Amino acid sequence: MNSKNKEEEMYKIARNIWNDQNFMKTMMVDIQEKTITQGKEEEDAQFLYERLEMAAHDPDTNDYDALILTSALHLRDNHRLPAFLSTFVADVLEGKRQKPIKRGVDKYKNFERNGKIRHIIEILNKELGLPKYNNNELNNKTTAADIAVEISGLSLNTIINIIKG
Repeated sequence: MNSKNKEEEMYKIARNIWNDQNFMKTMMVDIQEKTITQGKEEEDAQFLYERLEMAAHDPDTNDYDALILTSALHLRDNHRLPAFLSTFVADVLEGKRQKPIKRGVDKYKNFERNGKIRHIIEILNKELGLPKYNNNELNNKTTAADIAVEISGLSLNTIINIIKG
């Protein structure tokens, strides 16, 4: 692949991630699949299970969405729900539990945006060998951060802060 085609491919990958309307759902499915298929599956699955169980007791709006999405994915795959998720879903269906109202500053305001940026950076770095970013302003080599800036319209400082995040 020549350098022009490689550059076009990098931008295409970045644009596809940035414009993905189902990014969060795709990432949740990926996380669940990884917890099942990778070597640390028991440890990762236990961590995810504990986080979801804690969230089910007093969810904020983002926890609520994650619990709903996780429950829906399990039900669609015909998997049995853990007791805490069964109770949560039953309460939602019976109208005993409603989505919490946001109060104050949303700590997850840029969660999806930052997730997309991190994913773009990781893909361009690991699969295409681009450096994540460059500390040397005189270096003209394209970095994953440069592509993320162009695709997202965010500043380079914001992208670097997300990477270091």
